[in-house]
Amino acid sequence: MKKYINFIVINIIVNIIIIILPITKIDIPKTNYSNITMSLKEDSKTINIDENYNQSNVEIKDDNQNINKDVIVNSSELQNNLVGTYYVSYKVKLGEFREEEIYQKVEVVDNEKPKLYLKSGDTYYVTLSEKYVEPGFTALDNVDGDISQNVKVTGKVDYKKEGTYTLTYSVEDKSGNENSTNRTVIVTKGTKSETKAQEEEKNSISIKEMKYVDNNIKISGYIKNMNDDSELILKGNKEYNFKLNKTKKDYYEVIIDISDLKNDTYEVYIKNKKEEKPIIEIEEKQRLVRAHLNDKLVTMNYKKNNLSLKIEDFEYQYDILIDPGHGGNDVGASINGYNEKDANLKVSLYEKKRFEEHGLKVKMIREDDTYGIGMGDDSWHIVTRRANAIGYLGVVSKIVYSNHHNVISDTSRMGFEILVPSKLNYNDLKEEYEIYNKLKNIYPLKENHTRMYARDYEDSTIYDKENGQVYNFEDYYAVNRIPYDLYNVKAIIYENAYMSNVEDWNYYYIEENYKKISEQKIKVYVESLGLDYIPVE
Repeated sequence: MKKYINFIVINIIVNIIIIILPITKIDIPKTNYSNITMSLKEDSKTINIDENYNQSNVEIKDDNQNINKDVIVNSSELQNNLVGTYYVSYKVKLGEFREEEIYQKVEVVDNEKPKLYLKSGDTYYVTLSEKYVEPGFTALDNVDGDISQNVKVTGKVDYKKEGTYTLTYSVEDKSGNENSTNRTVIVTKGTKSETKAQEEEKNSISIKEMKYVDNNIKISGYIKNMNDDSELILKGNKEYNFKLNKTKKDYYEVIIDISDLKNDTYEVYIKNKKEEKPIIEIEEKQRLVRAHLNDKLVTMNYKKNNLSLKIEDFEYQYDILIDPGHGGNDVGASINGYNEKDANLKVSLYEKKRFEEHGLKVKMIREDDTYGIGMGDDSWHIVTRRANAIGYLGVVSKIVYSNHHNVISDTSRMGFEILVPSKLNYNDLKEEYEIYNKLKNIYPLKENHTRMYARDYEDSTIYDKENGQVYNFEDYYAVNRIPYDLYNVKAIIYENAYMSNVEDWNYYYIEENYKKISEQKIKVYVESLGLDYIPVE
């Protein structure tokens, strides 16, 4: 009986405690999801070719309640350098054996107009009764390449009647992007040069062209009513005067010998009847930037469209500058499951390690799967910005080159190629010719084609450089052209093998003979810097 009474008392006490104590809710993670819905902020997205893909926000609900889950995004199939339709996967794991997945449609489109270039300029002069002959034109597209054959020319020139005529050049790429430009043809009784001089006047004093000549800077331009004693003046703590050479009526050129200048920043003036700052009539992307000239580092500034020069003592910062071409969303060539960007980086990292084993200081444009360093206006094409970075850093580097790998529809094509600036002679390319000969001797080549060459920007023609030939055209490849023209830098492109030739790619990459190929390059460059080559163990 006593035990029964005790049980009743204890039970009453427990119930009182339960009533008094606050009820605490314990959340147990939900593992069974019944009505999952997933939605994207954008079901489909359109990006321009070479534009980075930005992931979309995902909303995940169960029974209309928001839930937090890690989203796995797979955009590996997306190639933003190729026009087309792609699908990006957004996946959520809901347990050990369950997952939900939705896809976003991504359209890669080409909205960039083809570029049109008129040979001999947009103003052309014909002497009366001299039949007009079309000087030529080039159309280049960022996707379709050379589409000059698609250019349509409208308009007529009556060469028997003095006057001004307009010809219109128009072209359309495969994506429907159109571009057009005009050429003014002037039929005149006077000489072509006299008429052209009158038409070209834009400013009374201007700079129309700048280039590097024999480690100095050559400036050309226009002065209205130019005097015979006109001068270019550099004004800093000290003043330097350079007499202008008249090339024709009201046109001049002058060579600035950098070695005569003391370290300082100089404003550029031209003295005709009075001193004036010349207006720069050079497109921004074609302006000189900086260069190593006669043991000086020269940097150009174009503030308010006027020119100034900064002169400093020169010193190297790097022994080797390596550009592993492409990177990030720019995969380069892609075939049989291999992306060029990956091979470029793998080979470049190997070469960097080997150079560093010789005690050399190496700089790379990128060391991971990003696009790497780019310089210049953000609106410029990514290749242009990369080439400017190569030039800018290449100025303070002893050796500069870029690694690439080829893909072509002709699957019999194999082996290496070396792409060089057109204007360089045999002595300029002494190390590259040595590398070329070494590679020919060790690479198991089974077909013949031009392996050392330069390419013309205007018509894409390839010109043999295997015997030291020198040409005077503008280089096709930005990595050759921009560093040389704007920074006075020799930048070499190595196309190390053909990914599109299975036998070639197996030998070079799968069997890791790329190391053997790279060692030829490494040995020559190391010895050119006065060091003893250390063979691979």
